[in-house]
Amino acid sequence: MIGGKNYSLLKLLDEVVTIKYSPEVSREITRHLSSTSDNVLSRGNKIHSFSKFTEAEYEQKLVTKILPSPSPNKGEIDNLAVAIDLFMMGKTGLVFLSDDENALRGCLNELIPAFPICQVWSSLDAVLFLYLSLYKNKKFQLSCETAKEAIQDLLAYKFKQARKEL
Repeated sequence: MIGGKNYSLLKLLDEVVTIKYSPEVSREITRHLSSTSDNVLSRGNKIHSFSKFTEAEYEQKLVTKILPSPSPNKGEIDNLAVAIDLFMMGKTGLVFLSDDENALRGCLNELIPAFPICQVWSSLDAVLFLYLSLYKNKKFQLSCETAKEAIQDLLAYKFKQARKEL
């Protein structure tokens, strides 16, 4: 509970920073959430409209093929394209947020260092950022206890996922 309301990590981040993601990530969110979720309904302005190249052109340039939807790592590759497009539009201070270890160790392992335009963060990094950004904020004060609970929940989820892969 923050300010008397329940916030998801994405919703709280949205209060502090500008969030942009690819159309593919929007489709992934739709596949994973109920269509009645307010999180789904409020996503429209977060979907990035590419300006320099199209999503398919970025895919062709980054991985030498156009990826079908859905396909493994398409969301992460397209979000890297969003970061590149935003950078080419003059935006700085970009963060690439992903908890997909397979993508980060796999397809993005060589791509991200080739484009040193953004920091790569996990959800754990985002919780720490929010705590440091909001611990004195009157409207969205994030207590140390709430941050600890969020980190414990994320770690429990990550370990649960890791056990499934064994």
